[in-house]
Amino acid sequence: MRARAIPEEFVAAWRERIFANGLEDPVKVAVEEAVRDFGSAKDFTLWAWYANRIGVNNFLELYFEQKSIMRDCRLRNPAAAFHARIKRFYAAYFGAKGGAR
Repeated sequence: MRARAIPEEFVAAWRERIFANGLEDPVKVAVEEAVRDFGSAKDFTLWAWYANRIGVNNFLELYFEQKSIMRDCRLRNPAAAFHARIKRFYAAYFGAKGGAR
């Protein structure tokens, strides 16, 4: 699987929409959108945990990459694929900084 470049405009437009509406927690909204698009209610808590640690911008980039992948092909289990993507990013993000894995 190859990574897809996600234009920063996607993330900027998303943040503009969320903050323009006066919503307080963009992480919650981002995770809710990911759950709605390719997860289930049981994924919310775990994905929110990851989103709070890697940051909303990184989570959004992973979310938009997953949406792009899903436009091009049909995944057998989109939630598992997205979760694996988040876990790899988390391991790389904290592994590079010398933190816990």
